[in-house]
Amino acid sequence: MNEQQKLFFQVNAGIKNIVGKELIHSDSIAIIELIKNSKDADATKSTIRFINEQKSQDSSLIIFDNGKGMTLNDLKNKWLNVAYSEKKENMLNKLYAGNKGVGRFSCDRLGKNLTLYTKAREGNYIKLSINWEDFENKGINDEMSTIPVLAQELSKHDFLQEINVQNFTTGTILKIENLRETWPATKLRKLIAELEKFSPSIDDDFSIFLYSDNQDNTIANKLNRRIENNILEKVSFKTTHIESFIDEEGKSINTTLYYQNKEVFHYSVRNPFPKLKNIKTVIHYIDPLARSYFTRTVGITPVEYGSIFLFYNNFRISPYGNVKNDWLGLDQRKAQGRARYFGTRELFGRIDIIDKDNTFEVLSNREGLAQNQAFIDLVAYDKEDKTTILIDEEDEDRESYGYITNIIRQLENFVVNGLEWNRLFDKQNPSSTKVISENDVLKNPDRYTMRQILPEKVKAACEKLLKSNWKISDIQINEDLISHIFSEAQQKYEEFLNDFMEKIKDKSFTELSATQKGNVRKIIERERQATKIAEKDRDIAEQKVKQAQTTIDTQQQTILEKEKTIEQINSQNAFLKKTSSQDVEDLIISMHAILVNTSTIRNCLLTLLEDQNISNETKDILALISEANQRNFNIAKFATLYNFSDKQNIINGELTVFMHEYLKEAKEFSANRRIQIHDRLDTSILLNKEFIPLEIMMLLENIISNSKKAKAKNLFISNTLLSSGQIKFSFKDDGNGITEKRFLDNINLIFEKGETSTKGSGIGLYQINKIVKKLKGTVGVKNYNNCFELEIIF
Repeated sequence: MNEQQKLFFQVNAGIKNIVGKELIHSDSIAIIELIKNSKDADATKSTIRFINEQKSQDSSLIIFDNGKGMTLNDLKNKWLNVAYSEKKENMLNKLYAGNKGVGRFSCDRLGKNLTLYTKAREGNYIKLSINWEDFENKGINDEMSTIPVLAQELSKHDFLQEINVQNFTTGTILKIENLRETWPATKLRKLIAELEKFSPSIDDDFSIFLYSDNQDNTIANKLNRRIENNILEKVSFKTTHIESFIDEEGKSINTTLYYQNKEVFHYSVRNPFPKLKNIKTVIHYIDPLARSYFTRTVGITPVEYGSIFLFYNNFRISPYGNVKNDWLGLDQRKAQGRARYFGTRELFGRIDIIDKDNTFEVLSNREGLAQNQAFIDLVAYDKEDKTTILIDEEDEDRESYGYITNIIRQLENFVVNGLEWNRLFDKQNPSSTKVISENDVLKNPDRYTMRQILPEKVKAACEKLLKSNWKISDIQINEDLISHIFSEAQQKYEEFLNDFMEKIKDKSFTELSATQKGNVRKIIERERQATKIAEKDRDIAEQKVKQAQTTIDTQQQTILEKEKTIEQINSQNAFLKKTSSQDVEDLIISMHAILVNTSTIRNCLLTLLEDQNISNETKDILALISEANQRNFNIAKFATLYNFSDKQNIINGELTVFMHEYLKEAKEFSANRRIQIHDRLDTSILLNKEFIPLEIMMLLENIISNSKKAKAKNLFISNTLLSSGQIKFSFKDDGNGITEKRFLDNINLIFEKGETSTKGSGIGLYQINKIVKKLKGTVGVKNYNNCFELEIIF
């Protein structure tokens, strides 16, 4: 029987291409790998210098660092030892950028020739020369180890002369000549973008300098100087974002979501991903206003900047997060429902992994991480390729999307279902689905406002987390913020407009950009038009005030001369029911509001006539007459100023706040002191409406008047936010209620013109019903037994 033979692998010279120019596909990534080697060698500074990079001949690239350098033995046994990396023998638990032992072959990707200069603290001045073409086009017997490269020790003088510096303590210089490709401005721009996001440690303990003679204006301000860190550690403007981390031991996930940098909710849950630990992420949602702030702060648009980046042991892993790189499947999913899902354009952020156990694996070509189980646990986003999670030992394994995918969808749920995208609203075209931009707003600020945000929807979106298959059982929700969340959105919109004016206030008009000039012109023109309208309205108002005063004086004289009985008022109902002129009807209704108050004057005069002697009490009554008279004047003034029959004279305001403020004044009127008005309106329940102030005043006065006629002592006014999103206003008194059979059979009859359950005119409830319908609301009687409760719903 033949004996076994010992055979050995042979490494053909062709391996150089496989681990060199054919492995790394991007020249920018090749340079990044060499910069990482400088950082791993404890360098504090690395310099990149291009020479004739736009030419095919006499071109070179020099990378110079001040790291620990290498001895001749280091070169022989480590640097020239393919796939060997001393980083794998890491005894100090130091985090390295890579440990494959092939990054040095990036030199082959970049150029045909390499001259390496190096000096260690205890070593000599070393020079190594390599012609990479010596390893190409070889036969079957040409092993890599049989092809020599030339190394020599230089004197300090010769060493310094060759590298053209005056002093050199330790470090390594890579001089790459005969570049395989030219480097135009577009290519340099991509390199700069990669270097700017190279590592968070830039600006702290490591500096990169880039030099080139390229004169292109688009990159001139970033050449021949230090590369600035362009990783957004913390944005300087308010966003809706989510922060989450898995602790160093991998025991728990802790997550906090913020709206305009204010905490909305927080939870902590057992980590169901056994492969994941020491990971943190921050992801921001970029709405149209935040997109504008981003561009102003960073200098480029969010789309140009990138999306969600991945940092592994403090070094960025490319191409994750680059423009058009959909490594988290966001754009793929958004294509299934644009109005329901996030895409890469809506998000930016970062993921940081500190991996001391080599749980993850960087691909040899440096373009991503290997898709092992840890990576799947991190980002699984396809429903067909979910990962398996373990909630607790007693529970069965269950399928789940990856950790980061879950965090993104928690933010997405809040923004889409809670905030309804937190977008701007076009008041002139409410049904428009167009995304409103910064320029749209600045061209016409009055046209846009923040879309209504309903607190109950926001809270429901937060509580949806309780249904997560992570078994989140305890979530801390900021109820106070949620109740005022729409105010926060409006404040952001106002801050945006103010920021624009602040930005340009110190500039002369000639210093503004073309866009800014156009926006300023539009704002100035809008203000001019508003001023003209205001001046015209002022003149009209002054004239109408005079007319109103004359009318009131005439009414007072009429009241003093002739007593109008209630029967006389009721006799007008027949006329009211016959009239068909809208203008006449509106006029009579407005006069009714005046008559409600002039009845106070009438009653006071009756009291005066019954009293034979003029006394102090009589003087008090006269004071009441004067006060009611002033009340008449105020209502008449309001009527003339706003010209309520003109449908254009409306305001866009907060109805709840207006009612609250008016009721504060109404309580003080003497005519209302016979009834206690309990204002329980919650002004945090906002209701933006276009309304005529006079009509709301008339509505409230009619309700108060009806309660007094029913001999009520108390009137309770409150509002409630319904689950449907509507707002209910309740007006409940403790008066006599309704007992007449014709109304008991059909309670809605009470809203007909001229119908009354008291000795009134029947105009009040008819008028209330008309005003509410005009505001697209509904009115109804809730209770009428020994009380009367009116409900109005918008």
